Order: sequence, then structure tokens, then C-alpha cells
Amino acid sequence: MIEVIGVDKFKTEIYDFTKDGDQEWVLRENTPVILNFSATWCGPCHNFSPTLQDISEEYKNRVKVYRVDIEASPEIPHLFGVMSVPTTVFLKKGEEPAIASGGISVEGMRAAIKDLLGV
Repeated sequence: MIEVIGVDKFKTEIYDFTKDGDQEWVLRENTPVILNFSATWCGPCHNFSPTLQDISEEYKNRVKVYRVDIEASPEIPHLFGVMSVPTTVFLKKGEEPAIASGGISVEGMRAAIKDLLGV
């Protein structure tokens, strides 16, 4: 099961926008992170869920995969300019976030993880 991350854990593990908001983006984690933005009412999000689950299991201990409910934690998608769901953000320490909208195939996720996260 993919963990749904809220504002408190996001600020602790990924980026504290309340303290670091005036500074350049810096991922707190050394482990690359995938954030998937979704909503309970979103059909395409539900369709993408098995792919995300497969990726989370395949890359366990090498990439952290989190889901963000845009209605429960609206501050987080706002930081990335998320306008639609599903949207997936790839985060690697020392790099700017890479954003992909819509569902992505397993092969597309593997390619993104290799190209964007170096895993």
C-alpha cells in the first residue's frame, strides 16, 4: 500500500515550505521521491494506482513513493502548480522537480526513474 503523505510529513521529510519558502528548492531526503497527486473522485487516478503500486514494490528501498490527496493537503499541490490529477512529481536531491501529468505506463515510469532520478 502506498503511503498517503500529508503536510506535516511533507515538511519533515521532503521540503518545509514554511521555513524554506524564501530559499531555493532543496529536497531534504537523500533517497529520490515520487509524489503522485490524486483525488478520491478521480477515475484516471484509480486507473494509475496499480502502476504506481507496482513501481513502489519494484523500487522499494531505492525510491520513496507517496500519494498526496489534493483535497486533504491542498498546500502541497499548490507548491508544484498542479492543475489536474493524476500528476506525478519526481524529486531528486540537488535537482529541480520534474512533473508529468496524466497516467504513465510502467515502462514510462521505469524510464522516468532512470532518466530523472538516476535509479
